[in-house]
Amino acid sequence: MQQGFGIIKIFIIIFVVILLALIGLVAYILIAGPIPFGPFAANADTADQQPTDQAAAPQNNMTPEQEAALRQVGVDPNKIPPITPEMQQCFAERLGVERVNQLASGQEPTITDIITAGPCLAQAQQ
Repeated sequence: MQQGFGIIKIFIIIFVVILLALIGLVAYILIAGPIPFGPFAANADTADQQPTDQAAAPQNNMTPEQEAALRQVGVDPNKIPPITPEMQQCFAERLGVERVNQLASGQEPTITDIITAGPCLAQAQQ
């Protein structure tokens, strides 16, 4: 009979340790924010303030929605180089002319657009 209580006590201790570890992990994700969601996600956009000096900020001609979509996937819109004719050609080849025109007119890029056009931006960095 005494052995049965010992086994139950061990299972309870293991359960409590796992539960505390999960609570700590959830708290870390919500507060420290490697994944931007939860009640503190609104602060993630304000942490990356736009430069107030207009000369220092590149002229990327993006709408606030487009910039927010880039930030959401971890891309700093201020670090995107100016669009060259070679990049425009690459975008047209990868995304299609119609989609490029939609984005140029102010439509918000999807995650798929950003991933597909990533090599076009990477070649500008070289």
